Amino acid sequence: MSGIVPVGSSQYLAVSTSPNSVTYGPNVSNTFRFVNESATATIYVAVYNSQTQANAFVKPTAGTSVPGCVAIAPGWQETVSGNFGAQNTNTIYCCAVSTGSFNVLVTPVRD
Repeated sequence: MSGIVPVGSSQYLAVSTSPNSVTYGPNVSNTFRFVNESATATIYVAVYNSQTQANAFVKPTAGTSVPGCVAIAPGWQETVSGNFGAQNTNTIYCCAVSTGSFNVLVTPVRD
């Protein structure tokens, strides 16, 4: 049976104009489902295994480069994977930023 299979606990990520992140321990999927609970605002998300990258995560603007950034439309969800390799032993940081303040649901998954 195909589809999204949760492989860990979901966490709420409080999103605002400043970047924020939730952490997960190493896992074999390295894939996360982000659900944008805002009905009006686009969110920008990324998955890193570096706290430095997570702390530097920003909303993309003209002329900026944001590695691994994925935009998620209002009320939509996306599955995002990090390139950590099958034997990741680092903490994983799921980051998000937007133009408003609301929650994003983050769940580690496999498909």
